[in-house]
Amino acid sequence: MIRPATPEDAAALTEIYNHYILTTTVTFETEALRPGQMRRRIEEISAEGPYFVHESGGRVDGYCYAHRLGQRAAYEGSMELSLYLTPSGTGKGIGSALMERMVEECRRRAYRALFCLVTSGNMASAALCSKFGFEKVGCLKAAGFKSGRTLDLDYYELLL
Repeated sequence: MIRPATPEDAAALTEIYNHYILTTTVTFETEALRPGQMRRRIEEISAEGPYFVHESGGRVDGYCYAHRLGQRAAYEGSMELSLYLTPSGTGKGIGSALMERMVEECRRRAYRALFCLVTSGNMASAALCSKFGFEKVGCLKAAGFKSGRTLDLDYYELLL
């Protein structure tokens, strides 16, 4: 079941996101979050754009949100999408279900474009973007440094 995220989801979303912070280069964050920090993020992001969670058996096993690509006025209508799943939630269609719901909602809200920023080499995220019609439009070389490695960042775009 997909539903809007609420601040009460903070603990579950923190657990999911901290896995990626601490064990992967999927996110460029390096410090684990606390539930209070995630709660504030949920509130702030939900105030400006769509934020969804996926539940199975009463347990949150994935989430995605879209927020403005940049803060300057001309970015209005251009949204950056982020999507995270529990490790046990991968390969079950949850990511596709969340992506489909997010694209539908962004079209309903008449946004212009969706962007996914994907660490180069993250084949699962790249494949999900491609499945939904996102086009790789660029690569920022050496955009990040994490886990002792310099990381490139691929930009995927879907015109709505």
